[in-house]
Parts: sequence; C-alpha cells; structure tokens
Amino acid sequence: MKRRTAIKHLGFGLTAALGLPHFLQSCDTADPGPEIQYDGVVGIIGAGAAGLYAADILRTKGVKVRIFEASARVGGRIYSIRSNDPDFTAFSGSDFPQELGADRYFGSNGLWSELVRTVGARSMEVSSTVGTPRYYFDNTFFSDAEIDALADGNASKTKFLAYRNFLQNLSSISGSTVSAAASSLNPAVLPLVNSQVGNWFGADNNSLSATGLAEALTKRETDNKEFVLRNNPMSEILISRYFKTVDLVETRKQVTRITQNGETIDLSITNRLDNSTETVTVNKLIVAVPVSILKAGDIEFSPGLPSAKNTAMAKIGMGGSIRVLVDFRQNIWGQDVNYIFGGTNGPLYFSGGLGRSDFNKVLTVTINGSKANQFTAMPNSNNEIIAALKQELGEILPSEGLPNEDVVSFIKGIPLIKNWGQDAFIKGGYSFPLAGGTEADRETLAEPIGQQLFFAGEATDVKGEWGTVNGALNSGERAALEVIDAILNPVV
Repeated sequence: MKRRTAIKHLGFGLTAALGLPHFLQSCDTADPGPEIQYDGVVGIIGAGAAGLYAADILRTKGVKVRIFEASARVGGRIYSIRSNDPDFTAFSGSDFPQELGADRYFGSNGLWSELVRTVGARSMEVSSTVGTPRYYFDNTFFSDAEIDALADGNASKTKFLAYRNFLQNLSSISGSTVSAAASSLNPAVLPLVNSQVGNWFGADNNSLSATGLAEALTKRETDNKEFVLRNNPMSEILISRYFKTVDLVETRKQVTRITQNGETIDLSITNRLDNSTETVTVNKLIVAVPVSILKAGDIEFSPGLPSAKNTAMAKIGMGGSIRVLVDFRQNIWGQDVNYIFGGTNGPLYFSGGLGRSDFNKVLTVTINGSKANQFTAMPNSNNEIIAALKQELGEILPSEGLPNEDVVSFIKGIPLIKNWGQDAFIKGGYSFPLAGGTEADRETLAEPIGQQLFFAGEATDVKGEWGTVNGALNSGERAALEVIDAILNPVV
C-alpha cells in the first residue's frame, strides 16, 4: 500500500488495536484523514492473532467484518490455561499461567511487545537477565560457566565451542538443511543443534532449510530479546485487547469452500454445533488459517489457487508439535536454570516458572518435527510420550544429593499434553522453510489474488518472523492494509 494513501485514509484511532500500524506511528498527527466509506463486507477466516488484528484494523475504520472460526475458541495457537481451569483438572497445576501454545515472545520492538505495553501487562526478559541454560552432551549436564572453565583442548569444550560458533553465525549458514550445514560438528552436539535450531524453529535439523532460515534471520527487524509475561496468560492479553472484535467472532463456523463470483465471494460454511450448512456472501476475504489447513485441502477454492501459490506452499512445512507440562514435587534441575538443551525425546525443556513462580517446579517440554510425528503415530501416544520423557529426564537431570530417590519419582501427577498435530483446525505447530525453501515462497503465498482474496497468518509473514506471534500480527496488519488499498483504489 502507498504510504501517503495509508496516512490519508487509515487515520489515527484504532481504538482496540495497537494504535497505528508501527510504520505510521511517526507520521504527523495533523494528518488524520476520514473514516473509510465502504458498503461491502470483508470476511475473515480464522480468529487467531492474525485474523483478530486484521479484523480490528478494518472494524475500527468503519469496515464491516465477519469473522469465522472453525473451533470453539479464539486465539489459534495462543492457548493459555490457569491452574483452576476445569478443562485441565488432571494437571496438578502451578501458581503461574501455563501456555499450551505460544509461551514466549521475541523482540522488544515487535508488535506483540507493543501490545503488551499497551495493555500495561508486566513482562520479563528471559534471554539474558533471568536464569542460565544447561546443556546435556557427553553424558554430562553442563552450564556455560562449567564448559568455559574446562581446560583448553578438553574434548567436550572443543565440541561445544564449535557448536556455539555455529549458533552465533546462523544468519550466514546455507545449504539444503540445517543437518547439512552442521555436518562438520561433532555428532555429540547435534542434539544441541536440534534443540536450539531445528526444534526451536518448528521442525528438526533434517527438514529445516538452512538457507531459508538464514534469509529470515537476516530480514528480521526486531531485536533478539526474549520475554515471558509475568502474571498474565497470553490468551488474556490477546482477548482483552481485542475484546470488541472478539465479540464479532462466529465460532464453530467452518469454511469449507471459497467461490469467487466476480464482485462477490460465496463461503460454504458448516455449523459444527448441528452440522447444518449455509452460504455467506462477502465482498472481500482474508484467509488467515494455518498453512497446514491450506495444504491439506480442507478449504476448497473455486477457481483453484494459482499454481505459483501451490508451488510456494509445497516449500513451506508445518510439522508435528507437542507441548507437555510436567509438574515436579520440587525443582531438581536448578532454580537458576531456564532451558535444558540436548534431549532427543524432549528436544526443548523450559523452566517457565523461573522468576515468576514461588515454587518454580514445572518443566515445559516442546517437541517438534519428526519426533512429534513419531510419537503421534504410536498406539497409546500420550502414554508413550510420558514414558519416553520420564526415561530421558532420569538420564539428563543430575541425581546427586537427592534423598535416595530417582529423578522420576519427583514427577507429580499426570503430565498435561497438547498435541497440535491432532488439532483438526491447526494440524501442526508453526511454519518453517523446507529444504530448498526461501523467503520468496512466503512472499508468493502472501500475495493477494486480484482485489478480493487476501492471505494472512504467520506462514505469510514477509519480515522473517514466521513461526512467531509477531509474524502473525505482521501478516494481519499487511493484509488489512491491502484490503484498505483495494477499497480505496479499485481497479476499473
């Protein structure tokens, strides 16, 4: 969208959004511009962060929107619980909000950070001010300080320093996959690479494009700071900030077909409460569903999507993803530990209570990519996941000083599991570039079709922040501005 057009017509006063889109915030406040005059209706499929933000921008400028959400809740892959949530009574609970989806956010200058500051919520930086990570390799549980204290030439230290150097240069790696880019590293540290690269970015080392990842990291404009909310669930931030827009969401309305008819678009919708069907006509449409839903063909397009979009989607993956919350009777991994890297059954362990819990005795486990798919395919999948994690924690966690009990005996109650791959309306964790995939694929996926059909969702982020809440918000902002431009500057 043209900058001056946006300034003139978008105006100031997105009362329930983040203020102005960030690139307009420096504009002269004497240039407010009128509300948008539009008699049509903009449909939005998906009430995650991208869909809600896009809807909110349009709604607050006077554009009528209808928001369709297939599930019974809003928020998409932002999914918070509290210890007294009746839906999760099997989990023994904690004294701070737990996240089954997005649990951290990145960039003090990103859109989500702006939203957090706007609502006045308290956050805490994890990456440098709270806690230190531990690394499991060579059958040892190391801290950075312990590794640095090893004598130069020590075999473990040599392996780790090469791994550390690899991480520090991620934005310049290249190759078909991260595995290929990391092939010169000692095999003992490859699980660490998977923890902090493959699994971290929603995949595993064997499927994540090294070139695509490096391109994204180079494009990012946000800083590398990492945060958690101190007291507020992430869902609460999203819903409270967009409460007027949330009220418009039509839940359990699954769009199964999109038919373009010249000036209008017909949506075939199934009401999941009673399986009744209806056809809703809108004038413009934003599709803000996970890329996995598009790839699975769960929404039929008539006419079909352009071949360029299908080619781009084929290079964007969205692998399995499992979140496990494990409550312990006491913290036995260290009150100062934020992450444990190097596991294979649980590639990423996060001590989410650090700095915001009186007890800090819950480990959050994130399992992405092929390992998540492997667990999902097992009979009695949840039992298999719990057994595998217990075994690994027993091997990884230091047992010195424990009162004649093994590590597993300290696990309290039944771990809580959310398998995102089994969620019918998500079908995975978050997007990543497959081997051969580049940022150009996301740009193609994000392109509107004419002046009617627009695309949002973190997989369509073109600022290198795919797989994050920032990426979802970026895409929602972009799609809303594209719709506004199409309204104000129609092609005759």
